Amino acid sequence: MKGRQIVTDKIMAIQNGRLSLSRITYHTDLQQASGLIIPLGVIAEMTLGTWRALGLIARTTLSIDEANALGRMIRERLTSPFEFLKQEFDWAFAETESGEALGALANRFSESLSFATPTSRVVKKVLPTGPSAADAILSELRKARDDEFYLMLAEYEDGKSGIACEDTTRLAA
Repeated sequence: MKGRQIVTDKIMAIQNGRLSLSRITYHTDLQQASGLIIPLGVIAEMTLGTWRALGLIARTTLSIDEANALGRMIRERLTSPFEFLKQEFDWAFAETESGEALGALANRFSESLSFATPTSRVVKKVLPTGPSAADAILSELRKARDDEFYLMLAEYEDGKSGIACEDTTRLAA
C-alpha cells in the first residue's frame, strides 16, 4: 500500500467551548440614567477543550474632563485605566476557575466601576496540535475582544457619553 495514507491519522477533533466578553465602564452618576458613562476597556475569556485564555484591552489614559468626572476615591487609580485593569485581570487569571473570570469580576465591581454581565457565545473549532493551538485560540480571542472594544468606543462617541472622538481613539491601548 505504498503511497496511501490512513485517513484516521489526519482527523482532528472538534473542540467545544465558549467565548465571553465583558465591557468595562465607569458610571459617573448612578442616580441618573443620563449621567456620563466613560468607556474603559473590554475583557474576554475563552475556554476551548482544556484551554483557557483571558485577554484585556483598555484605554491607557482618560481625558481631563473624564478624569474630573471620576469619584474622588477612585480618581487616582482610574486615570490610567489599563494599569488599574491589568491588576484586576491578573487577579482574575490567578484566582478564578476556567470560564468564571468575567462573572467573578462582574460580581466584584457592582457600583460606578462596572464589569458588564458577560455576553457569551458557543465556539466550535478544530485546533491544531501542540503550541499552535494556543496561537489559534489567542487569535480568535483578540479579534473578538478588539472588535467589541472599538464597537464600544464608537457607540459612546456617537453621543452616549459626550467623549470627543480623538480622545478615545488616540488613547486606546
